[in-house]
Amino acid sequence: IQAYRLKVTPSLSFVSSGSRAADEGGGPPPTLRLKGQLAATYSALFAADSKYSDQTSKQDNISGTAGLGAHILPGRAWGGDISGDVTRVMEASNDPDVGNAFRRDVVRGAAGVVWRPGGGLFSWRAGYGVQGTFFEDSDFSNLNNLQHSLVMSGDWKFLPRTALVYRGNVTWLHYDAPPRNMALANGPSTNSQIGLNGLVSNYFGVLLLGGWAASFYDAGARPSENYDNFVGQAEVTGYATPQE
Repeated sequence: IQAYRLKVTPSLSFVSSGSRAADEGGGPPPTLRLKGQLAATYSALFAADSKYSDQTSKQDNISGTAGLGAHILPGRAWGGDISGDVTRVMEASNDPDVGNAFRRDVVRGAAGVVWRPGGGLFSWRAGYGVQGTFFEDSDFSNLNNLQHSLVMSGDWKFLPRTALVYRGNVTWLHYDAPPRNMALANGPSTNSQIGLNGLVSNYFGVLLLGGWAASFYDAGARPSENYDNFVGQAEVTGYATPQE
């Protein structure tokens, strides 16, 4: 059914900046810096043909996210971070009779240790993350899954406004009870990329990453189609005010 979707998302986010003396360079940086976000999205569907209005409007619903994190000893030679968030995901179905059956709750948590020798020109983070996906409709509970990840990241500022960056992770995926008629399987995957992140002018920044990714999923109901190939990322960011 051809339809139009309207999404409205009010949101709130915050970052604590520490004491005024620390911000103005007259004192030590804070021992704890908090950040958080809260958002809700109302999604409404409008059928292009009015005779389907009742079917599409049944898929109207609300999604949202709430998260809280903390940076421990920011700016010091040794520090850390911890975070957690909960997100409700709404996904309209291709079958009007199914409705919002694909709605699911995603719970994430992460923690890491950060090493910053030499005043912060070089930093390295090692961390762990966990993510659970839980479908609200019992008919789709066999798609519930849990992911565990070990992550590594590093930044080396070899120019005042440019850094060599690394991002890597190994993730293990486990389904509670994958359906026998679907190509869902448990197993690990890995992703490793290196590149540059910096300003090319006071108003534009560039991120370029390239590397390799591979998956090693078990053979499930159908033969696994594992990935083993190049991956990359390219971004250009524009700033309304000049960056230093």
